[in-house]
Amino acid sequence: MAEGRTPGWQFGRTSAFESHRVVVSSEDHSLFEHEGHETSSFALLRYDISAHDSGNALSIVATYPFSAMALSMALIDDSTGDVIELELTSSLEGDKETSPVLSLENDMASYIEVPALEAGQYTLEIALQRSLFLPTSHHATCLGFDLVVEYVTRNPRGHDPATYEVISVRPLTLEAIKASEEKVIEVDFDRPVVLDDLVGGLADRSYVCSLYAKDDGSVIHPRSARQEREDRTLRLDFDFSKASPSPAGRCYTLKCSTKDTKDTEKIQPMQEETSYCFESTQDLVHDAVAHCNPNAFPKLDHEHGHCVCAEPYTGSDCEKCEAGFKAEKEAHGSDDKEHTVCVIDHEHVTAVVCNSHGKPKSSGGWTSIKHVTCDCHEGYGGKYCDYCKDPTHAFPDCTANISASIYDPDAMHHFLSRKKYNEHGYSTAAA
Repeated sequence: MAEGRTPGWQFGRTSAFESHRVVVSSEDHSLFEHEGHETSSFALLRYDISAHDSGNALSIVATYPFSAMALSMALIDDSTGDVIELELTSSLEGDKETSPVLSLENDMASYIEVPALEAGQYTLEIALQRSLFLPTSHHATCLGFDLVVEYVTRNPRGHDPATYEVISVRPLTLEAIKASEEKVIEVDFDRPVVLDDLVGGLADRSYVCSLYAKDDGSVIHPRSARQEREDRTLRLDFDFSKASPSPAGRCYTLKCSTKDTKDTEKIQPMQEETSYCFESTQDLVHDAVAHCNPNAFPKLDHEHGHCVCAEPYTGSDCEKCEAGFKAEKEAHGSDDKEHTVCVIDHEHVTAVVCNSHGKPKSSGGWTSIKHVTCDCHEGYGGKYCDYCKDPTHAFPDCTANISASIYDPDAMHHFLSRKKYNEHGYSTAAA
């Protein structure tokens, strides 16, 4: 098709929703042309949009993996050539404290929101950087993203000005969510939200919009909800690992209401059909093999899908090591990927294992602290150099000078406040 133009959507007097997968090939040369000339910078996709009536809401959302691509969007008025709306971007991942991991899942959204679109003819223009299409000598390069277009008809005459209307939800659907994941859902309203209209206090923010199970109505509240984009958007941050009961194997729908926070309804019923479905327990068990470090002999927390690691492995995917061990990367035969192997850190393990009074013996392949034995300094004994060989000496100093002052019943030595003498020396029990 000339210049990448694609038949788009004609919107009438009823709401409409469409979702499809867009795949762009480097061999489609029409995508790299503009007004008959080749463009060296972008691949351009154009969709025709027709709106019969004014005042209705239009939402266009493209989701894609941030690690693989990026795109920009513009909505253009055909009658004037003016750009009436440019895309905004938002992460669909939760507000993690840990460093992000590159993923091929759709974790980024670019979107256009028009709360009240005027009747007319429009063009949706989507631009992909040409540099993303890595050239190969034998094969075409393809990039893909999911595109959702939603048109919501509104009835201003019957609209109570004291209530809010939800005009868009991002994302509308999610499939195969892990019960250990963190996700963000954004809700756009028809105008800036005055929080006092929705909640009785700041603590009630997390109860305005929540996920409700389709089978029994159990609820998952977001761990936080904050306003963004001139207060029109409510950003809901969910940590599904904290949900009880576990959402594994269940599907939820998003509902926004103020009946529980203000005793009266201030939000109109949502027209959007939402669905958020989680992997089953069986899927999670299988997934443990895929995302937990096999060197850690992982088991799975069936309720939330967490990796349960054997010592000394730790972390959400068992790819980290406890203190006293260092992480080395080795390929594992189960998936031919590199995974962490925890080995004893001989340079830094002394203080951890041998109480700073000895050095660990050669590891010999040990992978657990409990297998380590120490060569202790003179005067110290025990597997971990944790007591004095001379029972009349006080640990941790194990010297005669310190012991002499302790034997003085009138001496006020600081060890007496935390050590108790017995036949084996000084224990760690308080006196």
